[in-house]
Amino acid sequence: MRRLIVTRGPQGAGKTTFLRQLGLEPWLLSADRLREVHAGPVLTAAGTLGVSQEHDRAVWPELMGHLEARMERGELVCLDATHPKAKSFAPYRALVRRHRYAVRVVDFAPVPLARCLAQNAARPAPHAVPEGVLRATHEACLHGAVPDDFPAVPWSEDGAHADAIRAFLDVPVHDLSAYRAVLHVGDLQGCFAPLEALLEREGGLRDDVFHVFVGDLLDRGVENDAVFRWALEHLDRENVAIVWGNHETHLHRWARGLSGKSDEFDLRTRPQLEAAGFGPADADRLCDALHEVFLYRWKDRRVMVCHAGMSTVPERPALVSGHQWAKGVGYYADPVDALFDAQAPAGWVQVHGHRNVPELPLEAAPRSFNLEGKVEFGGALRALRLDAGGFTPIEVPSRRYRPIHERVAHGTLRDRKLYPRWVAPDMPPAPRLGGEVLEALRAHELVYEKRSTSKPWIAAFNFTRDAFFDRRWDALNTTARGLFVDVEEGLVVARSYDKFFNLGERPETTMGALKERLAWPVTGWVKENGYLGIVGYDAREEALVFASKSSLESDFAGWLRELATEALGVGGLEKLRRYLRDAHASMVFEVIDPVRDPHIVAYERPQLVLLDVVRRAARFERMAPERLAKVAKRFGFAAKEKGVVLQEWEAFRRFVERAKAPGFQWKGRELEGFVFEDAAGFQVKLKLDYYAFWKRVRSLKERIRKIRGTGKPLNRDLSDPRVRDVHDWLQSLPDETLEQDVITLRELYLEGHVPPPSTRAVVDEAVRGFERALEQLGAHVAKGGALKATTADDLLAQALAHDGKLDALGRSELRVPLLLAADDRDARREAADRLGIDLD
Repeated sequence: MRRLIVTRGPQGAGKTTFLRQLGLEPWLLSADRLREVHAGPVLTAAGTLGVSQEHDRAVWPELMGHLEARMERGELVCLDATHPKAKSFAPYRALVRRHRYAVRVVDFAPVPLARCLAQNAARPAPHAVPEGVLRATHEACLHGAVPDDFPAVPWSEDGAHADAIRAFLDVPVHDLSAYRAVLHVGDLQGCFAPLEALLEREGGLRDDVFHVFVGDLLDRGVENDAVFRWALEHLDRENVAIVWGNHETHLHRWARGLSGKSDEFDLRTRPQLEAAGFGPADADRLCDALHEVFLYRWKDRRVMVCHAGMSTVPERPALVSGHQWAKGVGYYADPVDALFDAQAPAGWVQVHGHRNVPELPLEAAPRSFNLEGKVEFGGALRALRLDAGGFTPIEVPSRRYRPIHERVAHGTLRDRKLYPRWVAPDMPPAPRLGGEVLEALRAHELVYEKRSTSKPWIAAFNFTRDAFFDRRWDALNTTARGLFVDVEEGLVVARSYDKFFNLGERPETTMGALKERLAWPVTGWVKENGYLGIVGYDAREEALVFASKSSLESDFAGWLRELATEALGVGGLEKLRRYLRDAHASMVFEVIDPVRDPHIVAYERPQLVLLDVVRRAARFERMAPERLAKVAKRFGFAAKEKGVVLQEWEAFRRFVERAKAPGFQWKGRELEGFVFEDAAGFQVKLKLDYYAFWKRVRSLKERIRKIRGTGKPLNRDLSDPRVRDVHDWLQSLPDETLEQDVITLRELYLEGHVPPPSTRAVVDEAVRGFERALEQLGAHVAKGGALKATTADDLLAQALAHDGKLDALGRSELRVPLLLAADDRDARREAADRLGIDLD
């Protein structure tokens, strides 16, 4: 703490021994010790070894430099020297005032000369001084004086001087038991509105309540002048105590005319204060009233209130530097609450602010309360009331804070690379959908609107299932996929991707068309096998929203919320809330829940895979991939995996051919597929054979269950020997086994059966001719030719009448375009069902 102990008196008087006996030697600063650093002992004229005085021109400036450095850190300092005259103290006077130090001079001048001589003689060389030097110093000290502004404690035979210094270093434990309650207030950081709201909630600044502020009154907020004015008006009250935080140091430097060390204070806070008529004298008055730590008892409770969080209650708090009280022990991210709870003396509780990297709740540990709530970033002002009912945590939302684009402009946004590039100094307010856009969505025959039941102001817009079959994709119905809008305000609450298609599903996604349109390089992202989950932000309730493709209330949305809460905790969810709010963004996830929602690929545990950070706007825009991985790491999510980067067409063609083949695995594991993205942002999906085959099996086993005992036809293509083999096995299973999910059934099947390698079924000439017709039609379409409805109807009718032709259609890249082109809706639905084609 800011305490300076200066010893005075002749050599041999016991000054250093006194400090050692009080346990203060580690805080000792003396010229003799520096002399021993500069040079070894020298031979004196008396024939003995002594400490060299030859380097005093360097020693004294160095000592003053060390002294100022320690005082700037607010350390306890014990200056050990003879200080025989009043002018000996002059070099310290400016430092004491500049750094707000309390001083005591321990005056050993009254120590009898005989005792000094005896103790000096007992010193080992080179620490003994010549007798003549000692006598002269003793005489000078007796006739010298200690300046009035340096309070002195004279040496006493009975040790009263030691008691006086112990009292000087004592930090009182205030008894607040007479108050009805104690209210602790967290970091304000220049945010006055939540303080007003807190005090209004508590019935004002009541006389029967003691108020302790943990520090950091100013900086980063937009109401610094109001907070400063309030503090000046109330700091003299008997029931108000304010702790010195690290941001109070900037006020202190301004008050004492020291150079600034904070752009935030110098460029933003101080101009606010000066514009309101405040000056250095006001800052000086506030700083003079601050406590480095505030210890108190209330009834049977003992509480340490500090700014930055400590690892224990120090046995002697004055030995801890002001720097540590204001900045904390250890690293900023150290778990100080848990450390205190484990190490502090029994019966003590800690209340602090300053740091909360893991976003712990206010009750951070059984005996440590954390009042850092990111109030200046739109979090909450945290407070803690102690009364007859015990400790009660309080959080007041902060709604007046500096918007993120200003923080970018000022260069104060931490971890800038965790935010999308659209978060910029010229970033506009959250984009709104115009009324004409909403009306167009509602008028579109292939878009449906679904209102939330829990948040009726939010509607989900999605394309209808008929959109798959009507070939009228446009800017609206491709956007209407996982789009959630506050329809009263026009704000996008959450959104995912624009619709994109499977390889071969549309004319523009056939291999022939892709060869002409892909922009290189093309990145293949690993497609895991879960469901799409979206986390957005609802400005109306200032809260996260969790959604599936089309609902906030579905089981899938609820499971997403559960998994996110489990992964992040309450504090992590709050960090995510502020992030998505500030970035005007949603997060899109592949949600893997193998227990409640098993799909095709087996997973050992639930997980959230972050696919993208998407702007909450009508036009699709997302974060750059290199930043996405950093965001995933920050929140503890898995990030989507970059599979391959392909530089030209032939490499793409070869990879697709290899990935489509039966038996393909990615790094020894099964996948759903890949999402390919070219340099222009165009996307196309590839589903792997393993996924497609077992998805087909899933449809097959459900059909078997449905028709068992009804006499209805199977209506499934069994021309593939692999499918036929699994079909025969499924037919042998009892109903209760067929009720299992396909992953469980696959494991049972593989325990006794190894599926044969994929083989081409023997086809007759009719099938061969059908295949040739498909190949010719594919070449025609790849060159830009139209796929006529009459042609599609004819080929589809042939396929439905012949299992071999249907199998050939299932292998063709034209399978989806042909289904879409046909006019016979019943036929195409039947074909899609029998082929197990999922156009989602």
